[in-house]
Amino acid sequence: MLQRFMDDMKLVHINTFNLPPIDAIPLVTTGSKIDADRKVMLEEYVFAVNQEKNGTFTAFLDHLLQILPAGELVRRHLKSHAIIVSDDDFADFVQLSTEVVTRIRINNETGTVDGTGLFNEEYLPSESLLYSLVFFSDEYRASKPNQTESPSEQATSIAKTFEQWLPEMFQIGANLTLGKGFVSVKIASGGDEHAKAD
Repeated sequence: MLQRFMDDMKLVHINTFNLPPIDAIPLVTTGSKIDADRKVMLEEYVFAVNQEKNGTFTAFLDHLLQILPAGELVRRHLKSHAIIVSDDDFADFVQLSTEVVTRIRINNETGTVDGTGLFNEEYLPSESLLYSLVFFSDEYRASKPNQTESPSEQATSIAKTFEQWLPEMFQIGANLTLGKGFVSVKIASGGDEHAKAD
């Protein structure tokens, strides 16, 4: 997962995320507070961990903190509580530790179960960090041949408008009244030399 993240960042010319191949995982930072005698308990699993030797994991987290929309709690605890696990272990945590809630749909008129009515909702942990790449292009249309802006200028203008109107925090999906789906957003602009080809 980390390799894909770093590859995606390089795609948008954010080249500050360099983490050399890791020989021994699970890996924790030098100042880790979750490491007790080289052991860490995650959920019900106990892992023998390795401590970083050259500070590259800490440097990676420092760069990550610069672009995260993180509050003070995350900023204080990320470096001391971060751990890198294998992709297989990560997949197990995603499958087995995600909150799944079974709910019943009620018919408003009858007050009873609506049809089969039973459905599941799956939630990410509240501390989840997600990212996405957003690309902008010009809005050129063949029907408007007299445009004065170049395609890259139009793309830049669209990107600025997008960034202006994107709130720092908003809610995605249903269950607003349950307090679900609130996300905070930060745009980390990449290099745009790849977009200069008009």
